[in-house]
Amino acid sequence: MKLDRQAARTAVEAKLSKPLGLDVNEAASGIFRIVNSNMTNGIREVSVKKGYDPRDFNLVAFGGNGAVHAGVQARELGMQQVIVPRTASAFSAWGMLGSNIVINKMRTYIANLDHYDLSAVNALYDGMRAEAGQDISNEKLKQSGLVSDIEYNYYIDMHYNGETYEITVPLIPAGRAVTGDDIRDAADRFHEAHKHLHTFSNPDALVYIMNVKLEMVVRTNRPRIAERSFHGQEAAHALRTRRRAYCPDENDFREVPVYDGRRVACGNLLEGPCIIEEPATTIVVYRGQTATLNQSDCYEISVS
Repeated sequence: MKLDRQAARTAVEAKLSKPLGLDVNEAASGIFRIVNSNMTNGIREVSVKKGYDPRDFNLVAFGGNGAVHAGVQARELGMQQVIVPRTASAFSAWGMLGSNIVINKMRTYIANLDHYDLSAVNALYDGMRAEAGQDISNEKLKQSGLVSDIEYNYYIDMHYNGETYEITVPLIPAGRAVTGDDIRDAADRFHEAHKHLHTFSNPDALVYIMNVKLEMVVRTNRPRIAERSFHGQEAAHALRTRRRAYCPDENDFREVPVYDGRRVACGNLLEGPCIIEEPATTIVVYRGQTATLNQSDCYEISVS
């Protein structure tokens, strides 16, 4: 589908720029800023509000347009690097090809740590293991050559007396059966997690169990990614053209290089502001940022 630039300009002009008394480019830039702000707040929702500092992570951008916005979002969040897979537009499909098969089971079991039945807990886990095994034919999968291993992970939901929310923590038995020591170790993890998420813990308070959970992970033989050979930093061979583009940093248009992503080689260094056009993904490298294609066929954008 070819974009109709004039139709887009007419729509922005009629709906925004004229009613607000703005230049059409200012109105379009405003749309861009609001969209970025909304997505940045979405990242804060799943990081800062859960006790994680986004500055400790890299930002992975996928989809056809994710890398148009990611450089701005990373800078606003104080993140140092954006990673854009070359398969960004088909990243979900690629993920399915490389994913393990996971089956989750849960049973409600309400008790406090002063009064609980260890045999009942183990019976629940045994039942969930049996049910998970019935959900998927392990032998058939093993014969197919797709499975490399099967593992079981135990979890438990806990909360303090009077709380209306639970925290899920790992339950790590030494063998197949859960012991009292395993439950006590899980309680220690609960106190630590509570302090991390809510800034306080109360190790002397009575802890309640709400649910026991089982995760069955069928590890599959994932497709291998062939590493690319390093070709050096020079990227002039990949330059397609130069064209005027609106630069939000400068609030104005300027001529920027546009690179053909299919000709970008591993190690090539692309300095912003510039645009990289992959067949199904557009990547914008903003002023002060640099992009390099790594050996795993991902663009690494360094954010100053």
